[in-house]
Amino acid sequence: MLPLLASCRSTGLTDSISEKIETVTASRDQVPERLQLAGESYVHSFYDTDLYFTCYEADESDIVARQDGRIYYRPPHPDLRLLAFAGPSGSGTQEHPVYCAESQLDAAKAWFTDRLNWTCYYGHGTDMANRPTSAVAWASVDQFDALIKFCRENSYRPFGGTRNRTIQTVEFPLPEGPVTEIVFYKESNDGFFCSNKNDVMILRDGKLYLVYTYDFDRQHDGRNARILAVPLPEDLQPHFLSIIRRYGL
Repeated sequence: MLPLLASCRSTGLTDSISEKIETVTASRDQVPERLQLAGESYVHSFYDTDLYFTCYEADESDIVARQDGRIYYRPPHPDLRLLAFAGPSGSGTQEHPVYCAESQLDAAKAWFTDRLNWTCYYGHGTDMANRPTSAVAWASVDQFDALIKFCRENSYRPFGGTRNRTIQTVEFPLPEGPVTEIVFYKESNDGFFCSNKNDVMILRDGKLYLVYTYDFDRQHDGRNARILAVPLPEDLQPHFLSIIRRYGL
């Protein structure tokens, strides 16, 4: 098994996942829009590379070519001819987008914008790698898309450069003991793409807040540790609070 891409379903997700997602976005303008391989043309402008990251572990049997210092492999999609590549060591694949056959561009765009091809999830807990999650069959995909966009624009991205906007944060004292973190994300049913699972929220006084950062720097004894957070927009609060009420907190 070549660990070419981090699996969304793996319990071995690392704390650096946000940095890897930033790497995808930061480098997407530096990769070619079109690839030619074995006489076939492939393009990568068929899915939203600003919001989703690839999450597939390629097997040796998926490799279709080794050339130009790259390993080209074909994720086994049920309906589409997809293509991705990695460096010779199999590392760094997060920096490269997935491609589809150019002849299937319209079909690929339709597949990845079809709501039936995505599942929305809710999770809560203190252990990121083993956080219990539930599929929310009745969730509004539009609301999830709006939340993903909000998180993308308001999350703290230390390696995102200009992606960090001027944000009005509020602060709460860090409670004693573990913090119950809440996540909402969606994953494509082919298992290859999902939104960021590390956009963490907290519930405070009946409202949801996106955690901007945990601040431990005021004093090293931790007495003044705090949470900096951004309140979710009022039009998003009801839907996601209803999910929480039904599934857990």
